[in-house]
Amino acid sequence: MLQQYKEAIEKSNIISKTDTEGIITFVNDEFCDISGYTKEELIGKKHNIVKHPSIPKKEFQKLWSRITAKKTYKATVKNLSKSGKEYYVNTTITPILDENGNIEEYIAIRYDVTKEVELNMVLEKHEQILAERVKQQTKELEKLTHTLEKRVQEEIKKNEEKQKILFMQSRFASLGQMI
Repeated sequence: MLQQYKEAIEKSNIISKTDTEGIITFVNDEFCDISGYTKEELIGKKHNIVKHPSIPKKEFQKLWSRITAKKTYKATVKNLSKSGKEYYVNTTITPILDENGNIEEYIAIRYDVTKEVELNMVLEKHEQILAERVKQQTKELEKLTHTLEKRVQEEIKKNEEKQKILFMQSRFASLGQMI
């Protein structure tokens, strides 16, 4: 029964194991499928073989600091396949301890979230475009409002002048009638 659990986990997740130095000691077929490497190309190599070059060193220092402190590390990680294709995986790395509590190895269990991350990036891009459009439309509306306010003030001034003229004409007409 334990074998069935192991097979179920291996077939539904991307799994690798490394020694305490980060040298790969095991990968499952799912890892090979997503990375594009064969088991022979991976085993015995440093796990950073799939590290994307854009990931800052600081992030890996954080990872190593956490797992060497016997804590689990969780993150969404950007990797690079053998063919140069980027992919994203939700990663959980757990130190495996021996009976004395010393780290014996690390196991990493991942699942592919590339589509979700890419869709999120597209969504963020569209949100930025929409925000820029709203900003632009707001500027245009503010400009139109200012122009409209200016015109209204001008029309009010013209009407006041017309009323003064009409008032003066009315006074002159009254004076004319009185004379």
